[in-house]
Amino acid sequence: MVKLFFSILVVFIAFPYSILSQDSNNKIKGIKIAEDISSLKKYNSEKGIGKRYAIIIGINKYSDSGIASLSKARNDAKAIGKILKKNGAFDAIALMTDDADPNDTERLFPTKQNIEEKLNSFLARANPEDMFVFFFSGHGISNEKGEDFLITQNTSLEYKEASALPVNWVVEKFREKEISKLLLVLDACRETVYKSKSVQRIDVIPREFNEGSVSATFYSTSKGHYSYEDDESDFGVFTKYLIYGLEGQADTDDDGVVSFTDLKKFVEKGVMDWSRRKNKRNSYEQKPYTKIYNEETNGDLAITLAKRPKVSIADDNEYSRTWDEALKRSAMFPGLGQHFKKEKWKAYSFGFTGIFLLGALGSSYSKYQSSLSTYNAAGNTELMLSFATTDFGAANLFALSQTSSARSQVESASNQIATFSVVLLGVYIFNLVDAAIIKKPKKETSLLDLYPTDGFKLTYHRETQNSPAGNVEQGNFTQLEYIWTF
Repeated sequence: MVKLFFSILVVFIAFPYSILSQDSNNKIKGIKIAEDISSLKKYNSEKGIGKRYAIIIGINKYSDSGIASLSKARNDAKAIGKILKKNGAFDAIALMTDDADPNDTERLFPTKQNIEEKLNSFLARANPEDMFVFFFSGHGISNEKGEDFLITQNTSLEYKEASALPVNWVVEKFREKEISKLLLVLDACRETVYKSKSVQRIDVIPREFNEGSVSATFYSTSKGHYSYEDDESDFGVFTKYLIYGLEGQADTDDDGVVSFTDLKKFVEKGVMDWSRRKNKRNSYEQKPYTKIYNEETNGDLAITLAKRPKVSIADDNEYSRTWDEALKRSAMFPGLGQHFKKEKWKAYSFGFTGIFLLGALGSSYSKYQSSLSTYNAAGNTELMLSFATTDFGAANLFALSQTSSARSQVESASNQIATFSVVLLGVYIFNLVDAAIIKKPKKETSLLDLYPTDGFKLTYHRETQNSPAGNVEQGNFTQLEYIWTF
């Protein structure tokens, strides 16, 4: 799916010294700065770096039905949060996604109030030398004044400026605390906020982040270009290569850490290579853009350890889980293929059913063996009595009844074995068929798919804005359009 959005990675560093010991251009290849979390923490401490905090937000679905749902913003946030937690030596990480419990005491459900409270609580215990990462993936809007807002889960389009989270408010909070090391990532879709009509795209740079204050601004795409959701993974293209880079692929100088400079070069190359591979030409190309300020005085920033996992988070998704791999696992035991495909409820259903049927089959087989032994013993007794007596008496009758009863138990146990075997075979075959069915990747949509087809279209919406005099003005807008594609 094509998404036009502003994605800004801001590295805000006021101190003149580098977090790394040398400028990135002068680093000696292969000399390890840090190899594990403890050594990274020790290195930070030696360089005067305080604690590391992160607030990670991702929102797919909104309470206002007029706001279009997203499909991968939540995945973006969870992946970035997981990497920072595992590889970033962060002291505290708040992952706020819209699938969190709204009533949870941790207040991780991403409403405006919860985000504000979480940021305030982190800043209350922070010091100026601490480092912060603020990541937001979701919708964003701008007003006619050029002020930018992040659409939270409970934002109302009718009162969007009052209910959305102002970017300037977030920046000002860090400024008040004199936080000097800030990574601000705003990955906010701007072109499909409204279901009825898209808003005009405005390239965003927060007012406070002008030259002289900011070290770098990292955009997912340049002005006039597009930003895409990846058709081969569960993430946007920009986030996909951001994940690769933070995991360690960006550490080309092999010093053990991923710095901002490493990440910038890696993501730019990866995204542009993706565009060429997908035949995105000219303005349709996704072309990351980085604006560097004060490069002479501000150093590089160590973000994560370069762990280089065998399987990247970006690759562990429904598109990489092939049918043959799932089939192999389900052939070993029902449910393993579904677990491989991340279909948990199916995996549990097939797995528990398989365990139950195997247990029942084993119990029936044990009963069959016991009944068969009883039947053989009764038959031997009946045979011995027939040789010992010439007349068919009471003893012979009793032995015959015992043999008949034992035969019935054997037949019953045998029927149970047959029944459970057939059911288990059916479940096993159904499990194999289900494992081999892999959901096809969603067709990549172009920007044209966001617009209506030829013909008339009537749209209606309400807007609430502040007038120059400070009064709240409401307006009802009806628009009749005729679309003609040529």
